[in-house]
Amino acid sequence: MSLLLSMLLAAGGCACPRPVHFVDLHGNELKSLEPCWQSLHRFFGEATPERITIGYTPESASSFSVGSDSITVSMNEWATNPAPIVAHESSHLALSHLTQGASATEPFRFLDEGLAEYLQHVVAGDLPAYREEALAVAAADRARGAISFAAMRSWQTCFGRPPKRNLRAYAAGASVVFFLVERWGEPKLRAFFAELGRTRDLDQATRAKIELSVEQLEAGWTAWLKTQRPAMTDSDEPLRIVRFSPAQGSKSVSAALREVEVELSSDMFGRAPLCLQTPCNDGLCYTEAYWKSPRILAVRAPKGLRAGTRYELRIGAAGCQIQSRSGEKLPVTEWSFQTR
Repeated sequence: MSLLLSMLLAAGGCACPRPVHFVDLHGNELKSLEPCWQSLHRFFGEATPERITIGYTPESASSFSVGSDSITVSMNEWATNPAPIVAHESSHLALSHLTQGASATEPFRFLDEGLAEYLQHVVAGDLPAYREEALAVAAADRARGAISFAAMRSWQTCFGRPPKRNLRAYAAGASVVFFLVERWGEPKLRAFFAELGRTRDLDQATRAKIELSVEQLEAGWTAWLKTQRPAMTDSDEPLRIVRFSPAQGSKSVSAALREVEVELSSDMFGRAPLCLQTPCNDGLCYTEAYWKSPRILAVRAPKGLRAGTRYELRIGAAGCQIQSRSGEKLPVTEWSFQTR
């Protein structure tokens, strides 16, 4: 036995390389995602799959498969910032293991998606900002009776099916998880999920681990949401655009401009589709649109604008309108300007 090996054994060490937990469909190791796995492991412990296979899809929606411990990630999200969506889909796998499959069934999908949203934003590093948005959306929907535990436990009805999906349902589920974490902590939440897997009964699990009935838990969540809801609008006026940059109808805009933007009168729901129409052949395309802040929608023009060109943009379309956190939809708005 070599001296080095003897020293390692004596110290309880190991010369073996650390395992890599994410691989692609060809078995290639995805080492850059290890911090993502570690974040999941801190919550799920041994329920976290040791090896998760990642495939890719041109579709906008990502997905997971419990039976094969695999996930499929939208190529758009993979190309920009893959770790958060990998955490989201992998959370579904780990929670299914922890709950013995219960979390993937209809009555508990709202908790499954809520936890996936929570851990996605832990990995993204923007949990406080997401918390603010999710609670504002959930508080508004709860106040007008659009969500309840009963409604969310019928997830297919609450969330809908493509192309008519209610993306606000994610915020509703996340708000329940935030409530549980902030009142009882992550260890208690994990124990609650394990109990849910054992009993497959929400009321039994809440009574055993949180010492509340489902009705008491929902009442506490509702009261808590009321205290979390911020003032989301400047006034009681309808949702509108308060600033165009360049200004509406401008006729002498610099072609060197690298970004255009509009400012809304209320904090917006960032997860909703942007519903922006642009020609995409003159330096300005909807694919470069993003939320610069909760109230500012911007469109990048990486190579600048085209000189002597009239730009006509449409914000929203029939059946697709951007919406505020309170649920109000912006009327379809035409925006035009011209470069010199």
